[in-house]
Amino acid sequence: MNVIKKVFIAAIIVMAASAAFAQDSMTMKQLRYSIWPEYDKSDVLIIYSGKFVNDTGKPFNEKLAYYIPKGAKINMLCETEKGMLCQRYIVEDSGKYSRVVWRPSRTIAPGEEFPVMFEYYIDYFDETVSQRRFTDIFRAPFPVKDLTIEVKKPTGAENFQMNPASQWSQMNGDFENFYVSYQNVAASEEIPVSVEYTRNTAAPSVQKTAGGNSQAAQTTSTTSVNNKMIIIVALFFAAMAAVIIFITRKPSTAQHSQKSQNTQGKKQEKREKERIRKMLLDGKISEDTYKQLMKDLEE
Repeated sequence: MNVIKKVFIAAIIVMAASAAFAQDSMTMKQLRYSIWPEYDKSDVLIIYSGKFVNDTGKPFNEKLAYYIPKGAKINMLCETEKGMLCQRYIVEDSGKYSRVVWRPSRTIAPGEEFPVMFEYYIDYFDETVSQRRFTDIFRAPFPVKDLTIEVKKPTGAENFQMNPASQWSQMNGDFENFYVSYQNVAASEEIPVSVEYTRNTAAPSVQKTAGGNSQAAQTTSTTSVNNKMIIIVALFFAAMAAVIIFITRKPSTAQHSQKSQNTQGKKQEKREKERIRKMLLDGKISEDTYKQLMKDLEE
């Protein structure tokens, strides 16, 4: 009898803890979970791009978490309401997964929406073997109202298949993307996505130059011209800032100022790359435009 009583009490404690966690966790209102095999590396790029809503009924300043496969290499974890504000995080062991834990930079008011982006790379297959086959598992770390899973077909891939079968597809530049959607995904629910195709090259779909940027295809559209103007304006303001620093610096700190300018320039270039990448993920620019912008930025 005592054993049954202890089991009953333990079950109540577990349910209470689960309920408390659910109450203290925000819901992801919209989430695009992208699976891009062999995009700019031989690995598979996984991208979360979504928007939280604070439905806890109180100001939210708690930690958030994502699940990733063990061995995954995190590329960035950012808030995106005002550009790309990347955050610090810690990685914890969580059984068969790793858990990426972070805290938003500010308190989120009840009912407020909060956009985020998170991406990592995972090595799922041997790229020297032409038959590619892998299964990625999306594990919801929080409730998701509207989930769209996107799988990008690599360039040169043949006999492409995915399970679950896509509900629709669309072309985006040189790529064909496949989609399947889900509603009201519960926290900790798992959705496996299997992908299979044949590809006779180990090169990524998007080639990179020596500077690390994507190699662009040639384009003569007016969009390309406008994009170049954007980059020129951005570089103009950066140059003006550098001139002001140069004029106002003290002679005794010339070497320090030069280092500071170089550091600021690198930071500005990194922010611009992150902004352009976000525009691609949000569907505001095409793959071709993304490549052209990255090439223009390098020049």
